[in-house]
Amino acid sequence: MAKRKHRKNQNLLTSPGTLTYVGPDIDLNTIVTRIQYNKEFYREEQLTGKKDIEDFLSFSHPGTVNWFDVNGIHNAAIIAHLGKTFKIHPLVLEDILNTIQKPKMEWLGENSLFIVLKALSYRVPESGPRKKAPGIESGMEVEHICFVVQPGVLLSFQEEISEDAFVEVERRLKTSVGKTRSNGLDYLLFSLIDIIVDHYFLVLEKLEERLESIEDEIMKGSANYKLGDLYGLKQDLTVMRRCVLPLREMLLDLMRDESGFVKPEVEPYFRDLYDHAIQVIETIEIYRDLMASLVDVHLSSMSYKMNQVMKTLTVFSAIFMPLTFLVGVYGMNFDNMPELHLANGYYIVWAVMIVTAIGLYAYFKWKKWT
Repeated sequence: MAKRKHRKNQNLLTSPGTLTYVGPDIDLNTIVTRIQYNKEFYREEQLTGKKDIEDFLSFSHPGTVNWFDVNGIHNAAIIAHLGKTFKIHPLVLEDILNTIQKPKMEWLGENSLFIVLKALSYRVPESGPRKKAPGIESGMEVEHICFVVQPGVLLSFQEEISEDAFVEVERRLKTSVGKTRSNGLDYLLFSLIDIIVDHYFLVLEKLEERLESIEDEIMKGSANYKLGDLYGLKQDLTVMRRCVLPLREMLLDLMRDESGFVKPEVEPYFRDLYDHAIQVIETIEIYRDLMASLVDVHLSSMSYKMNQVMKTLTVFSAIFMPLTFLVGVYGMNFDNMPELHLANGYYIVWAVMIVTAIGLYAYFKWKKWT
């Protein structure tokens, strides 16, 4: 996934339900993949571009789960056609096309629901002396993911096609590995959300590594980090928290639902997924607290270094003050100064100044002021 800043929301001030893609420009074609399966049967078809998809959508094998994976939501025409075919409400389609839509879940009817999630990945920014550009460095990459679930059908929508977020689930279905082929639509939804949550843990691992690296640099007093590194990491944690926190309530709503969408044999998997989501949220909070502590340590370290500099300058000033007094006294233009006529007066003054400087320095050392 490529990290880009989203452009401004272009569907503002338009009629509700207007299908306008809100997100970064993408040159790649939208790919629609249909996967049908049950315990004994598996079929996968793929359509690229804006071809007629009526025949593609019409084929149905009895007793199978139908999964339509749309990779690349920037093609509003294909999204609109899918919405018409599956009778998806225009407001739902509008949220699918809006990549800045926050995570949420809505029940559209009995055994029908709409889910918005954010898939996360992370690249560690360059830091230290090799960093090319100064400022706040953020490595969080966010991808817009949507699910529309209807009886017997699940549609998944991914923001871009450079990296398929669900390739691991597709591999399990092809090889008939695990429980995915043996269960129904509820288990497929669990598998897809579980993949997204697993990536949250991968992101947390990289954030932990970066956090430990910055912490080591701060504790060693190294100059290979900047305050922008800390605030970049804080920004990443804030983005992740905003993406993950709503998942807790979504999973609770799914497990509390009495319509029977989540079958009893699949419910333990959702409970386990809920535990994982709670673990991710708690870890984020721990890292945020540690991040705040590191900022305080950083500022304290900077203050300590400044105090050390000021202490050194103060010691030198204290040593040179009596010396300045001596040279000021003997620099006055008076004739009646007995010391001026001593043969060794010059050397005596130097000796007094040296002894005074050494004495003051020894006193400061004894007091542990240096």
